[in-house]
Amino acid sequence: MAFKSLLDPDFQYRSAANTDVRETFERIRREQRLKQEQRRATESDDARVTWLPETLTNRSSWAQR
Repeated sequence: MAFKSLLDPDFQYRSAANTDVRETFERIRREQRLKQEQRRATESDDARVTWLPETLTNRSSWAQR
């Protein structure tokens, strides 16, 4: 996650008195959970795509048939 610079025109200062720490942690947990779910979906997609039985990956067994 990229942090905004103080020089960035979109940066909005928020004082500590106006910061809701609970809300911040909830947002971070949501983002982490989403990333983990996306990673798991990608891993399961990769597993489905890359797995082949040995008989299909071993071309020498094709020649014997």
